[in-house]
Amino acid sequence: MLKNGFKQRVDWDGGEYYYEPERIKRMEEAGTKPMTNSYTGGGWQGTKYDSKLSTKDIGKNVVSELKKKYPDVKIARKGDNYSMGSSIDFNIMSSGKNLYVTDKDIDKMQDFGDITTSYGFENWAKQNIKDYKEKHTYTTNDVRNYAKEVLAKTTKYDQNVRGDEWYLSDYGKKVVSDLNKEANSYTYSDNDGMVDYFDHGTYMHISIGKWDKPYEISPSKTSTKAMNLSQLVQSYVDRGYSEETARKMAQKAVNKRKRK
Repeated sequence: MLKNGFKQRVDWDGGEYYYEPERIKRMEEAGTKPMTNSYTGGGWQGTKYDSKLSTKDIGKNVVSELKKKYPDVKIARKGDNYSMGSSIDFNIMSSGKNLYVTDKDIDKMQDFGDITTSYGFENWAKQNIKDYKEKHTYTTNDVRNYAKEVLAKTTKYDQNVRGDEWYLSDYGKKVVSDLNKEANSYTYSDNDGMVDYFDHGTYMHISIGKWDKPYEISPSKTSTKAMNLSQLVQSYVDRGYSEETARKMAQKAVNKRKRK
């Protein structure tokens, strides 16, 4: 422990740079730590960073670790090496539980305040409510419909998610946040535009689905093989599908089971 409660010192241009305890805590939660001998004085490094690991190995390790926590989550990965750098794309293609909030979740909100607070519409509401009121009667349903509109567009292909987006379910936020944490633990960043200095390890990109293949909700085989038709229908409904779609999917699963 250093002076004034600051925990770690790094050299910066021959001087000293101290990290605030709160920033140390945020770094640890993100799978990173302060970088020793950071040129900018504010660099961070992943807790599992190893310069000897290839892009392929990093991608494999990240997915492997996440599968231990979320066995039903399927992640596609693609690494790219180029001049002076590398990147890895992680695409969450399917999971046993819905990563997104559903229309039902939105409809459960009791009033305008609940919706704006729970689904992150504070800024949108503040910017538009004055103009909107001059032309319309602003109601809770307006916000609900707007939320559903955004959700419908987002679930087709959600690129560069971080884990704190309003439209992710609690489960979705946890999956994306854990994936982001695991990915960050294998890279580093020592960038500072103010001094025109940039030094970054492997760039990590997280998306839900792909532009040509949307994300799907796929119940695990182990959890559904013993279910009857009505139980299967309910399991799909619980995952955000409409009852009509759920019945079709359940019937298809039952027919497939009979053929085996």
